[in-house]
Amino acid sequence: MEVRSELRKQSRSGKRKWAILVGIVALTHILLLLSYGDALRYLLPDGRRLKLPNENNALMTPSRNTLAVNVSEDSAGSGIHVLEKNGYVPDFGLRNESEDDEGFVENVDFESFEDAKDSIIIKEVAGSSDSLFPSETTVMQNESVSTSNNGHQVQNVSVQSQKNVKSSMSSAGFSIAGSAFGNSSLLVSKNVSKKKKMRCDLPPKSVTKMDEMNRILARHRRTSRAMRLRWSSRRDEEILTARKEIENAPPVATIERQLYPPIFRNVSMFKSYMPQELRTYGTDTQGLMEGNKQYTVKDPRKAHLYYMPFSARMLEYTLYVRNSHNRTNLRQFLKEYTEHISSKYPFFNRTDGADHFLVACHDWAPYETRHHMEHCIKALCNADVTAGFKIGRDISLPETYVRAAKNPLRDLGGKPPSQRRTLAFYAGSMHGYLRQILLQHWKDKDPDMKIFGRMPFGVASKMNYIEQMKSSKYCICPKGYEVNSPRVVESIFYECVPVIISDNFVPPFFEVLDWSAFSVIVAEKDIPRLKDILLSIPEEKYVKMQMAVRKAQRHFLWHAKPEKYDLFHMVLHSIWYNRVFQAKQKFALDQFPQSSFVVIASLKQKAMNSEKEDEPLEEIGDSSNVLDLTSYQLHSLDTVELPPTLIELDLTANRLSGLDTRIAQLSTLKKLSLRQNLIDDSAVEPLSHWDALSDLEELILRDNKLAKVPDINIFTKLLVFDISFNEITSLEGISKASSTLKELYVSKNEVNKIVEIEHLHNLQILELGSNRLRVMENLENFTKLEELWLGRNRIKVVNLCGLKCIKKISLQSNRLTSMKGFEECVALEELYLSHNGISKMEGLSALVNLRVLDVSNNKLTSVDDIQNLTKLEDLWLNDNQIESLEAITEAVTGSKEKLTTIYLENNPCAKSSDYVAVCLLPRGSDLRAWASNSGNQYVDCVSVKGNSRV
Repeated sequence: MEVRSELRKQSRSGKRKWAILVGIVALTHILLLLSYGDALRYLLPDGRRLKLPNENNALMTPSRNTLAVNVSEDSAGSGIHVLEKNGYVPDFGLRNESEDDEGFVENVDFESFEDAKDSIIIKEVAGSSDSLFPSETTVMQNESVSTSNNGHQVQNVSVQSQKNVKSSMSSAGFSIAGSAFGNSSLLVSKNVSKKKKMRCDLPPKSVTKMDEMNRILARHRRTSRAMRLRWSSRRDEEILTARKEIENAPPVATIERQLYPPIFRNVSMFKSYMPQELRTYGTDTQGLMEGNKQYTVKDPRKAHLYYMPFSARMLEYTLYVRNSHNRTNLRQFLKEYTEHISSKYPFFNRTDGADHFLVACHDWAPYETRHHMEHCIKALCNADVTAGFKIGRDISLPETYVRAAKNPLRDLGGKPPSQRRTLAFYAGSMHGYLRQILLQHWKDKDPDMKIFGRMPFGVASKMNYIEQMKSSKYCICPKGYEVNSPRVVESIFYECVPVIISDNFVPPFFEVLDWSAFSVIVAEKDIPRLKDILLSIPEEKYVKMQMAVRKAQRHFLWHAKPEKYDLFHMVLHSIWYNRVFQAKQKFALDQFPQSSFVVIASLKQKAMNSEKEDEPLEEIGDSSNVLDLTSYQLHSLDTVELPPTLIELDLTANRLSGLDTRIAQLSTLKKLSLRQNLIDDSAVEPLSHWDALSDLEELILRDNKLAKVPDINIFTKLLVFDISFNEITSLEGISKASSTLKELYVSKNEVNKIVEIEHLHNLQILELGSNRLRVMENLENFTKLEELWLGRNRIKVVNLCGLKCIKKISLQSNRLTSMKGFEECVALEELYLSHNGISKMEGLSALVNLRVLDVSNNKLTSVDDIQNLTKLEDLWLNDNQIESLEAITEAVTGSKEKLTTIYLENNPCAKSSDYVAVCLLPRGSDLRAWASNSGNQYVDCVSVKGNSRV
């Protein structure tokens, strides 16, 4: 009994010890994660509460995080203003080395979220107190690849345990929202065997060659219309002055030793360097800007650029629900973040964000930032012109490993040219389609071409990989899942001339560096000729290129403390450089005072509509004629001075819920735009009593909260009236409009009848699309009507009697079953009838002036009644039931001199195994069939001197 009692005591004592131990571990775990729970809230400061979708309706409230990177409080000078103090160190394309150099995992380039990968790769960088970046863990999308190539299986990538991930996250320098790790599925890797066809697994549909990229850059430098200022401050004048100085920079008499002229497009222009004008980017002095306080600024009105700080990778970890294939959270966060920035500061709206920049190296960044940050300068790793990268505006970032925090410049250098015995070297995983092609042609095929797959894991393998690069003349850099690759920078590190094989890839710092001086650009289609291309380069030229690689190396190096002309400064320089060449003054306006927001319109200049490259700006009006306050987020005009001689007043995209009574005194006003505000019926009612505005010619009330047509009886000279995108249910009241009206826009409302417009005899444009109309009525008096837009209604029968001057008609997305009713429209040039139920083409023979005919998405089985349409240029027939290509060929014979485009996608005829038709179209050089064959590949028309083959 005594023994049993003793055992019970020991058992209870042991249980208590275990319970205490488990409690300590749990408490420690919770304390470690709590400090990261609010990380992303700091992107929205000053108490703003952001509600995220799919987060159980939880509200996120910002609070200060001591680990976040903050703006220096003692910074001074003129330069870039960091919009939000609680930001992140930008993702400048840094990678770690948890995997072998030759086997790194590249981010997947998704075209849609349905293409997202179902496994993740977790990699860790060791950190220290004096490292360039804090210790961080990177979670990257990846998929298990089991493609066989020449009998060799590509190995699956191993994944660290969830425990290791969380422990490393707890000491990460970047803050991570703890809620993201509440669902363990986010961190559990699962290899999948089924692989979907993704954009990165297919060759690009179009290729922009390097010569064309150079032409785009030169054209952008000459025309650059991206930044159209709504007012111009002293900072903008400084930018314009800097542009002139750069363009007219004299030849540099003495070259600094850090600069090697052959690798620059124009070293004199590059030497006009940003420290002379720009005080770049402000952040915590403990970060990369330490010792560079001249780049920071506290007053946003003194800034040339504005940094939008967010971490693409942290957003991915926190807001993307794994396996959901849904980026709604990411998109919603960026939308609200941008809206917050634009509402808190007037600077974003001044240029639509064109003088703001962001830095993101994650592969989803180009796609998700284009929705709400389209005009911003984007510093991106995935610099793919087919994915939205804009040459001359966006910045291509180099992808770089930080190999060791204490020694980031480890293993630099390589053998001299005379000791490099290998012609070309490559080793790596089979990511994407291109590397498989490379190995198919060159693996084990030639002793001079050392082309391998993934090398084994281990230190010895890694050193072998590095030694191979140091001993090779050329290092092959094929793209993987995205166009960019760390191998480009690795080649430069090891003084091996990079051979870039990646169509549509814009190399890093393209705007200032001449990549032809220290790299070889090879088209993907030329992989079979790779050795011949390399051997054709003379030895003397190779030696010069290898020297240029060594000189370019300094521009791709990270330092614990940034040095002049290093990678950090090169990124900032390129952002500054593109900012300079975007600037174009729209109005001249003295800098507004600090005490109040007073805007006085000055000289307005508009860019002419012509697309001619060197078209000058046209100066119109005088200093008090035009006032443009678009997107100022104004709730009232109390702080705005309204000159009495105004001719145009544009208040688009504000938050006005009423009209300022001073507008009633603007007797010379011709145009008043209140588009996209909060105006309701009661707010607009005073307009009908303001007799001084009787000469108004254009009244825009689009996108407000109107429920009925306002009284516009006093506007006896009105030419344009726009009440689209409201909640209007009837046209009653439009009868009071002046008969002088030429353009009437009532689209996107709830109108169900066309009434009270018969007196508008001078009407030229009538837009009633997206309403509830069932009948086309009361149109016979519009003898001068040229454009009629009735798409997205419920119309079943066409009734256009008397409209002999009509040139454009849109009846898309209605309920038409017949094409009868257009016979009298002999002047018609464009006819849009897609998305109806039409089964036969008829009544078109009299429309001899028709240029564009869209009958896509109908029920057509043949192409008829278009033989007389000799001026036809575009014919849209896609998504029908047409079976005969011969009939199409015969039908378009009459228009062979003009026809340039036929769309035939998703027709039975496109599935024919012998899909070849001779169309006899001598001007069909731009003709595209857009038809899918049995292999689901697009087939293009090719013009061959009088014959176009589909």
